[in-house]
Amino acid sequence: MHDLERYYRGDEAWQRFARLFLEQEQDIEARKQVQEIVQDVELAAVIVGLVRHRPLQWLEGEVPALDGRSPRECLEDEAGRRRLKTMLMRMP
Repeated sequence: MHDLERYYRGDEAWQRFARLFLEQEQDIEARKQVQEIVQDVELAAVIVGLVRHRPLQWLEGEVPALDGRSPRECLEDEAGRRRLKTMLMRMP
């Protein structure tokens, strides 16, 4: 989905969304490992909460909704981070 970051609903919406995952029981070790890569507590909690199986591998794989970029590549700039957050908030 081209320019997905244009649909980012803002930091307040993201924080409300992320709070749901921060309050969940999660694999603490997986969250620590993901957090080490993404350098963001909220983002790590959401990724581990939504991508329960192999979140570290998911970070490296190409994702069609990210225009073929990997989630890790999206962390390189602010527009990519917004794109990643928007995609995560839209995941079922």
